[in-house]
Amino acid sequence: MPSSNNKPSSRSFGIKTDSSGRQIHVEISEKAGVQADNLSLATWGSSFILSNILYRFTDHLHENSVGDFQDAHTIPILELGAGTGLVGLSASLIWKRPVILTDLAPILPGLAQNLELNASQLAAAGVEPSYGTLDWTSPTQLSIAQPGDADDIVLKSANSKAQVIMAADTCYSDEHPELMVQTIQAWLAAGPTARVFITYAQRVAYLDAIRELWERLETAGLECFDYGCEVGDDHWDESAPFEWTVWRWKM
Repeated sequence: MPSSNNKPSSRSFGIKTDSSGRQIHVEISEKAGVQADNLSLATWGSSFILSNILYRFTDHLHENSVGDFQDAHTIPILELGAGTGLVGLSASLIWKRPVILTDLAPILPGLAQNLELNASQLAAAGVEPSYGTLDWTSPTQLSIAQPGDADDIVLKSANSKAQVIMAADTCYSDEHPELMVQTIQAWLAAGPTARVFITYAQRVAYLDAIRELWERLETAGLECFDYGCEVGDDHWDESAPFEWTVWRWKM
C-alpha cells in the first residue's frame, strides 16, 4: 500500500555492500502502464543477481579513478536497458559514483520514479544519478532527461565515453547481440581499466543469442576475465541459473 506521504507503492531490495553481508535497501516501484518492446516494466532476477556482486569490484573502481561525471567526456557508469534501474542505483550507492540509467523512451517515467524513491539515500551517498534515452538502433546518441521543461542534454559517443557499462537480462531476441555489442563499442572507453558487466538467465530459449553475444564481444576486441553462476530463489520464478560476466579490452 502507498504510504501516507503519497509515495508510490514499492518493493525494497536488499543489496550486499561487502563480503560480510551488510546491505543497503533499494526501493523499486514497477510503474503501472509502462511498456517497451511489448514488455511491462519489471525487475528481473538478473538485475538482482548483478546488483549483489557489484561490491566485489569496489576496489577496482576506486583504485582506477572511475570518478565523477565532471564533464561531458567522461561517464563513470552507464547502464543499458536499465528497466526499473535496480542495477544502476545499486552501483551508484555501493561505488558512490554517478550513473546514467538508459532505456527506451517509454521506460523513462519508471526510471524517474525510482530515482525519486531513492533520492534521500542517493543524496546521503553524495551521488546524483541521471537517466535518459539510448536507442541501440541509433547507438551513438544519448539524451539525458532534464527537470521540468528544460531540453535534454545530448551526448555523442564520439566525444563521451563510459568507464563502466552494465546490462542485465538484455539479450533475449535474435537482434539483441548485434545491437548490444555495437552500443558497447560506441560508448566503452579505451584502456585496460574499462569494464563491462553483463548478466543473464541461462534460459534454453535464449542460449543461441547468448552464444552470439559472446562471439560478437570477442570479435569486437573484448575478453571475459571473470564470471560466475548464481541460482535465484523462488521469488524470481526462474529455474535457469543466472550467469554474470565481466569483460575488458583484450590485453
